[in-house]
Amino acid sequence: METDALWKPWKSKQRFPTVTTTLGKLEQGIEFPTVPTAPNKQIYKMDKEIMQILCERISALLSDLVNPVYGYLWRSFGGHYPQTDGVDQIARLINEIERNPNSRRLIVSGWDPRECDNVDLPPCHTLFQFKVEHAGLADGRATAPLLHCQLYQRSADAFLGVPFNISSYALLTHLVAHVCGLQVGELIYTLGDYHIYQNHVDQVNQLLSREPLPLPRLDIRDDEAQLRGLAGLLSMRYEHVSLVGYESHAKIAAPVAV
Repeated sequence: METDALWKPWKSKQRFPTVTTTLGKLEQGIEFPTVPTAPNKQIYKMDKEIMQILCERISALLSDLVNPVYGYLWRSFGGHYPQTDGVDQIARLINEIERNPNSRRLIVSGWDPRECDNVDLPPCHTLFQFKVEHAGLADGRATAPLLHCQLYQRSADAFLGVPFNISSYALLTHLVAHVCGLQVGELIYTLGDYHIYQNHVDQVNQLLSREPLPLPRLDIRDDEAQLRGLAGLLSMRYEHVSLVGYESHAKIAAPVAV
């Protein structure tokens, strides 16, 4: 499916995917409950459900080593699956941010060419790099060094996958920044093959008819500053995170294209 005809009107409304320091919308076909108009406690309940889904996803990526993709590659790259005898890239990442924040090697790779043809679906989001920014903070953007994240994704399902990928990596950036004592910068998102499936065209057109809503704010509850370093990152649960000011249109359901 050629995407130009659908892409141009969306660009006229807002640059997508434009990702800043806050979480993006989670409305595009993901199985969240329809947003009620009242009362407020139901909205709050949905906020908690969304954060639980996202936090469980991040926790699985960091801890689920039962499949030779994503989590295993992050935590045991080059290992002899199912043995965890490879490189723990997440541990190395946190250690480097803390000890050598100026490093240009704050990279986690999810692409192993030895295994990519041996799994049903090789990783779509394949590499991400962090950058700690020290200079230029006098302009009032931050009171502490900023942590930026750049994600490269080889294949991107525009309607169902990309919104969840944006939100997941935005959350991951917030969590890593917190456990390293940094403030959150930007998420830069690079897409290799960005596509709209034929059976998502109606849903995309419906989405394009909507006006974007204000972005929410992400708060992390850690009053005693105990969530620090790798141990803190692995201990993060959705109870530590709250999504403030979340608004959403009703969900748009769509089948997963295989």
